[in-house]
Amino acid sequence: MSDESFKELAAALTHTARSAGELILRYRGQNSDVTIKDDGSPVTHADQVAEELILNDLARLAPGVAVVAEESIKVLPDGFDLSQSFFLVDPLDGTKDFIKGGKEFTVNIALVKQGRPVFGLIYAPALESLYVTLSPTEAVCARLSPDRSEPFEDLGAKPMRTRGVTDGQLKLLVSRSHRTPETDRYVETMPAAETVQLGSSLKFAVLADGGADAYPRLGPTFEWDTAAGHAILTAAGGVVLTMDGEPLMYGKRDTGLLNPAFLALGRQETAAHFPPVTV
Repeated sequence: MSDESFKELAAALTHTARSAGELILRYRGQNSDVTIKDDGSPVTHADQVAEELILNDLARLAPGVAVVAEESIKVLPDGFDLSQSFFLVDPLDGTKDFIKGGKEFTVNIALVKQGRPVFGLIYAPALESLYVTLSPTEAVCARLSPDRSEPFEDLGAKPMRTRGVTDGQLKLLVSRSHRTPETDRYVETMPAAETVQLGSSLKFAVLADGGADAYPRLGPTFEWDTAAGHAILTAAGGVVLTMDGEPLMYGKRDTGLLNPAFLALGRQETAAHFPPVTV
């Protein structure tokens, strides 16, 4: 995938994400349409209409490329070759925060090739914040209002780079709505670390922009929750590793696309600051 192809995809899907964000904001505060899925997580009409819009745009922009989307397709098609490319879509990540009237919810779109996320886009419509890859080694952020339609090249996007640990002082990001006892016990093994709660895939975006050092996640996530942020973090200089130090991979049919516990790190060398998992 050439740099030019990345930029074209970024521009086209930025328009898609903006439109999805505008739809989502129309439903903000309407809690009567909340239902609970089989896995116990909530879903709203905003999730569903945003996903439909994104799927329609992907079918037009990338015909023939498989899509795995949270609300409509939970597993890869039978016989799907995992070496092929496929999109992962979470139309409204942070639904709990959305229902509560918060702002930390996002639209996530990622492209996976050979088990690795190579393109990622995160859009937080209530915060008017966009994060997107322009190449495998370039990620940018920009202000993006849902009610404006300026071209992508006029957004004034700024490069993002991760940071290394300074003086051994770690800043950790943890989930606001999905924090688990396992994560708490793990974080407690590093008492000198500063811990900040944040919702949705924004944790990956903050890491990518040098705002923290690591995001340990011992609670469950699915591939559509992490792929876009993973791609952005990688392009900005970071890594995402399983707790045994291996790269987090995608297309895990045997787990139903459920991720293992992982560490998202601003830099590879930051892993040396983390103890083994004992939960």
